[in-house]
Amino acid sequence: MNFNDIYWHDSYLEEITFGASLHSDKRVFKIKVSCPDGMNLVIVFEGYYSVNINLNGWISGTDTIVEANEEVVKVVNYNKEYEIKKYTFITCSGRFEVIANGFQVITDN
Repeated sequence: MNFNDIYWHDSYLEEITFGASLHSDKRVFKIKVSCPDGMNLVIVFEGYYSVNINLNGWISGTDTIVEANEEVVKVVNYNKEYEIKKYTFITCSGRFEVIANGFQVITDN
């Protein structure tokens, strides 16, 4: 599934979790969303490099995603240049970004 083909607008941001995988030493960042078309998705970023979260808390209701996109960025590490992906989510309460090699979509219906 292509990240930019997912219908993100007005999807409910149900859950954000991150930590180590039980089956490896990889770091895992997950978001759970409920899409307007009725699909429930879990997006898994395994082995992420960076997560930057700037969200304000909601007093009531659920935060919704206004837009999300994927872009390729270049980073330099030990004098080598790499291309990795940056995933940016803009929500009603702020934004968050994930830098990772890729993602996996799990349907949760």
